[in-house]
Amino acid sequence: MGRGSYYRYDKKDLISDMLPLDLQKFAGSVALNVRSWGSWTWTRGDHKSSVSYIVEPGRGVKLQYTHNKTEALDYLVSVVTTKPHFGGVRYWWVCPNQACGRRCRILYGGKYFCCRQCHHLTYLTAQSGDLLASIDSRFARLCRKLHGNVDDFRHIPAKPSQMHWTTYGRLMAEYLSLLHLRNRTWLRGALAITGPFENSPPLEPLGSVQASWQTLKRLRQDPDDSHHAEALLPYTRDSEESAETKTGALRARLTLGQLADRAEVSYAFAQEAVAEGLLSADQGRTKRRKRYRRRLSAWLCKLYQLRQAGLSWADLRAWKGRRFKPGHEQERLWPAGSPLGPKNESAG
Repeated sequence: MGRGSYYRYDKKDLISDMLPLDLQKFAGSVALNVRSWGSWTWTRGDHKSSVSYIVEPGRGVKLQYTHNKTEALDYLVSVVTTKPHFGGVRYWWVCPNQACGRRCRILYGGKYFCCRQCHHLTYLTAQSGDLLASIDSRFARLCRKLHGNVDDFRHIPAKPSQMHWTTYGRLMAEYLSLLHLRNRTWLRGALAITGPFENSPPLEPLGSVQASWQTLKRLRQDPDDSHHAEALLPYTRDSEESAETKTGALRARLTLGQLADRAEVSYAFAQEAVAEGLLSADQGRTKRRKRYRRRLSAWLCKLYQLRQAGLSWADLRAWKGRRFKPGHEQERLWPAGSPLGPKNESAG
C-alpha cells in the first residue's frame, strides 16, 4: 500500500453488501391482509438468494430460510401500519431484535433480518471521506423529493403539487445551504490543488467546512433547533430581516408564547383567547407541543384591540361566526358598530 494508506479492520459493513427486504416493494407484490405464502428472491450477477415467507394477517410475516446451509431459521417479523396525512396505509417492519424493536421500512439479511442499526451498517459515502460526494448524494435525494433536475443543481425546483409550503420552505432552505456549502467545498479543493492566485480568497480550513456539514445534518434531524440556525443560508447574515427569514424557514409555526410576543400582547391574554375558542393551534400528526401559524399574530393583536375598545368575548365569538357569511361582507375586517372600524357617515 502507498504511504498514508491503511485498512480499517473495525469499519462497519455497507448496506450494499446485505440483502434488503424492503417492505414497500414487498407490500406492493404481496397482499398483507390475506394469508398467503411464497418466496422472495434476490439476484446479484449469477448468484441467487431466496427466503420463504408466510403472511399472517394482523400479526406480520413469518420468514423461513437456511443460514449458511446448516441452520434452519423460522421466526415472525411483526408488521405495523400508520396513516399518512393524505390518506391510505403505510406498512412498517418491527425489528425482530428484542433489544431494538424499532420501526423501519427495510430489514437487512444476516443470520437474522434486522434493521440497519442492529447490523451496524453504514453507507458508502460515509466511509469514502469525500465530503463533496456526500453533499452530492444529499443533493440527489433532495432533487428527487422536489422533482428537480439531479444533473443541474443550480436550477431551483418549483414546489411539487400536494406538498405543504412549510415542507417546501424547509427543503429549499436546506437545498440553498447545501449549494453554498458545495461551492465552498469545491473552491477549497481547487485552491488546494492549484494554490492561491491573485485576489483569490484564503484557503478555508477543512474543519470549518466539515463543521458546517455536521451542523446541516443536525438541523435535518431537529428542524426546531434554533441554536444552529446560523448555519442555514450563511450568506444572508447582513440584516435582522434575513435572520428572521432563516429562522422562519426552520420554524414556520410558533408556540403560544412566541405568538403573543409577536402580537405584542401578554401571554395571559393569548391563553384567554385560546380558552374562548378564538385562537386555534395547528392540528399536528404527532404529540408535540401546540404550534400556531405566524399570521395569527395579526388576528391576536386585533382581538386585543377590540377587547380594549369594550367588546366582550361573547361579542367577539358572535362576530367570528358571522364575518364570512353572506350578507356580512362589511364585517370582514371589523365588527359592525366597532369604534375601530370605518366611520359611518350619517345621511344629511
